[in-house]
Amino acid sequence: MVNDGSRGHIGVVGAVLIFVVIIGLLFVHEAVMRALVRYGLRDGQVRVSVANVPLCRIPLSSITEIRKVFWADFTLPAFARRLASRPWASTGVMITRKIGLFRHVIITPEFPDVF
Repeated sequence: MVNDGSRGHIGVVGAVLIFVVIIGLLFVHEAVMRALVRYGLRDGQVRVSVANVPLCRIPLSSITEIRKVFWADFTLPAFARRLASRPWASTGVMITRKIGLFRHVIITPEFPDVF
């Protein structure tokens, strides 16, 4: 029996197919997250909800700072709560609270300058 080396290897076509599937899944993930996660100001609170279920409420009176951050800042501080609807966003909004376990909350609204 001759071993042509093709068994056990996925080859170039297989690798390209896997890459295309992974990229497609990332796009689907972002579309689903954009559809499910919502941010808003209501009743004196910043609200984050997933599928209309409140996930986080931050009273405006407990906020010390709101600022636009860039992707490199998403990892700082280390104990920030990240509530991202756009996982691949280059900009977001960091909300700093006076007290709480997670004093810093990072969200990624579609228009961070307006938020």
